[in-house]
Amino acid sequence: MARKNLPAVQSPIFLTEHGFSFDVIEEEHREFVRAGAHRARQSLRKTIAAYIETGGYLREVRPYIPHGYWASFVDDVVETSLTTATNCMALHERFVELRPDVLQNQLGVSVTAMIHLATAPDAAIDEVIDLCASGQELIVGQVDEVIDRHAGKVSANHRKKSKVDDEPDDLTGEDALAALSEEGVRRRLIPQIIAELQLVLDVLEDAEEMRASGGRAPKTMIEDGIRVRARWLTDALEQVTQLRAKTDVPLVHGTFVERGEYPPGPWADTASFLAYVSSSHGWQRIKADDIPALVERGLIALRGALLA
Repeated sequence: MARKNLPAVQSPIFLTEHGFSFDVIEEEHREFVRAGAHRARQSLRKTIAAYIETGGYLREVRPYIPHGYWASFVDDVVETSLTTATNCMALHERFVELRPDVLQNQLGVSVTAMIHLATAPDAAIDEVIDLCASGQELIVGQVDEVIDRHAGKVSANHRKKSKVDDEPDDLTGEDALAALSEEGVRRRLIPQIIAELQLVLDVLEDAEEMRASGGRAPKTMIEDGIRVRARWLTDALEQVTQLRAKTDVPLVHGTFVERGEYPPGPWADTASFLAYVSSSHGWQRIKADDIPALVERGLIALRGALLA
């Protein structure tokens, strides 16, 4: 795939010994990707304009990163988190046609609120602009309520207010804890879980492609690509579902909270697979000859959970 007018590298990019390797990128695109990563790092500041600018650089180079290497590229080369990179690209995709400085001045909301608006219905963005133009200063929770309303969702705060008209605005006790739990799960944890699961699936699909082409995915490639991520996912899924994966492998963490097991199905299979590959104990059991079956098990489980 040819690309015209590839930009020159502005300054060298140094990698750690175990960092992302540009050897996985086709040689004709390496300098273009290096330059895009450099510009993304330079523009990664906490303003809407910088986030949108960074997202543009990342969207430019994304097609040239081979399947399964994006997370490593973002972490090692751009030196930011996958969540931040995803947010930057979402902001660029949604708001690139507007002047970022004018956009932030018109809205007057935080970067976090802007990130939430990046995936909101157009009508929600229009309403937030109108509210800000009328002089209101909206916090993230108020922006989220506008988004929820236009998305057809009922927020926890709205449900609370609809129960009793003269109830105080501040939640207390059980209601406050429930609201915090819902907000954390709905706005933060669930999207992160899905994104991380997709990255694990990417690694497994890379291994599947290597096998289909006559090669063999090294054990170290699979372990390096999924073990740390699987450890986070095992904990996150347990927090979200309040269920525990069934596994005979000792996990690296424990909890005093008693939790039941998943009912049979793709999420039970996914949780069990992730728990198994999250521990060094599990990888000590896994031999090179076990990798094809392990990859197939993971593909069946994750595809069942994500694509059902």
